[in-house]
Amino acid sequence: MSTPKPVHHFSDDVKMLTEEELKEQTGHVHFLNHIAIADVKYIKEQEKTYQGSWKKRGGAGAFMNLGRKWDRLEQFMAQGYDGVDKYDVFAAIQSDSDDFPLDLVDTPSSHDGTVLDQVRDLRQYLMLVESEVMRTQALGKLQNPSGPNIAK
Repeated sequence: MSTPKPVHHFSDDVKMLTEEELKEQTGHVHFLNHIAIADVKYIKEQEKTYQGSWKKRGGAGAFMNLGRKWDRLEQFMAQGYDGVDKYDVFAAIQSDSDDFPLDLVDTPSSHDGTVLDQVRDLRQYLMLVESEVMRTQALGKLQNPSGPNIAK
């Protein structure tokens, strides 16, 4: 049995993947670390400019930002794409993207022009919400080690 030939190499933090690995039902998990690292890098860069403005109006405002991102994604999907079932997000991304999506992971775009951009925006806002909850819980534990987990 010969060693499978690698078919993709995206960066040093993503191992060489074989065609066999990509074809597995769970082949997508090989990309999760890469996506998360790219998202964190992008979010940190954006936060230098926006400085937490997404949470300026508290939890309700953060929720509305999530809703706005979902609405935008839904709007893109509802418009439909030639030869694509109306809400088939995988096919829509392939149809909508000028570049092969995986080549864009290193530099997530913010131009809001594709379905993939909307998916990334929503995912990144969800990461921000969870990181804020974690920050608030950690702050609460520091301020009141024997009290509730959530700081006010």
